[in-house]
Amino acid sequence: MLIGAKRFAHVNWLRGGRALQAVPTMRRFPCDDTIRNLLRLFSMGHVERLFAPLIEWRMQRVPVRAGGHSLDLDSTISERDGRQEGSLKGHNPRQHGRPCHHPLPAVLSEARSILPGWLRSGNCGSGRGVAEFLEEALAQWGRRQTIRLVRADSGYFDDKLLSFLQQRCLPYVVVTRLTK
Repeated sequence: MLIGAKRFAHVNWLRGGRALQAVPTMRRFPCDDTIRNLLRLFSMGHVERLFAPLIEWRMQRVPVRAGGHSLDLDSTISERDGRQEGSLKGHNPRQHGRPCHHPLPAVLSEARSILPGWLRSGNCGSGRGVAEFLEEALAQWGRRQTIRLVRADSGYFDDKLLSFLQQRCLPYVVVTRLTK
């Protein structure tokens, strides 16, 4: 990912790298199939045990702001080629009828830091599960610093989210569609 790879086959770009060849304990660099097979051994439990301390470490390094942070919810589409797990046909504005994912990120705007997000299948709407997601994101954020404002685009204009924000006494700005 650091060198712009988007597929496992791009691992082969590193095979000719002089820096990796200089590592004394690395006799040869694994091929893309070897790395893919290694990653298949990981269960969700393995992933959570690996990333939980990394997420905590990263959150501890978010700069302190006297006024708190803005939390931005944004709807986006990630187009997929092939058969990635969870990619389904859904609203895909650029490639109609193609599989996609509909990730749900939460961004601490001033810190330019992303809280852990959800990767949803492509056939779900923007607002689906957003209150549950926000509850999880805020639990991970804890009481580190205050959330001064939650901002969301029109895809999240939903009574369930607005009720959740009001119950938590979180100030918010949610864009709405202009309809008759």
